[in-house]
Amino acid sequence: MSGNPKTFNLGSTLSDTAGLIDDLFRDGQDQAAPPVPVQSSPANAGEATGLEQTEAGVLASVDDKFVIASAADPFTRKLAAGVIPTLEDCEQHIVALTTQWLLGVGRALVVIRDYERFLEKGYSSFTSYIRAEHQWHPTYVSRVIADIPVLEALSRHGVDRDVNEGQATALRPVWEKHGEEALFEVWDATPGKRSAAALEQTARAKGYLDQLATSHKPTTTFAAEAGKLRAILQRVVKRDLAQTAASEDPDEVKKVVAELRVLLDEIEKKTL
Repeated sequence: MSGNPKTFNLGSTLSDTAGLIDDLFRDGQDQAAPPVPVQSSPANAGEATGLEQTEAGVLASVDDKFVIASAADPFTRKLAAGVIPTLEDCEQHIVALTTQWLLGVGRALVVIRDYERFLEKGYSSFTSYIRAEHQWHPTYVSRVIADIPVLEALSRHGVDRDVNEGQATALRPVWEKHGEEALFEVWDATPGKRSAAALEQTARAKGYLDQLATSHKPTTTFAAEAGKLRAILQRVVKRDLAQTAASEDPDEVKKVVAELRVLLDEIEKKTL
């Protein structure tokens, strides 16, 4: 058997015919993809870094506004070269797609928004585009875009599972106020499935988020609810609603008043 790796041409059975991957990469050379804007880490805002070589490949070059698209992973590079990827290549690609789905969606949405790509489909605004094409609420999309730096940080931290929007949004205040190290600490210290609620609980326990307001004392709660009831009854009296209703159906008004009196009597018996 030859030592050369087996090659193939995706999308074509003829050796001299360009395949799908060839066409895609040729099209990509005609118009370079725009850089994707992202937020900088609070600890490194405004600092520019060059390309950094890691075991996983080449990290994106980062400045205070843009992330230039990083080099493709081994799976994609080998497909483009007509080489069959190894099992390890395939597994790494699956993990990358799983863990970076939300990150990829966020970056794509930033490009569509900031470069007004929605105009290509005849939409007058980014909001109308996302509502019609993806049925996404603008608030959700805003959260996804705002979560990009959190997802990038977790990716650098080696998170090997899918991170959903709820988790990223729960962690964003930690990243914004305390930076990456605090973010990593909260993630690592949260056991189990790391739900958004569990992540928030860990962050509060470590002092990175404010504690939830303590519940009101029973007397305070009762006074507040009684105040609402009192305000409603005062409006009824002031507007002569009961008198007007009584002129139309006095029996119904008497029934309502009797029911209210029974409730007040029950409160008095249980508490006084």
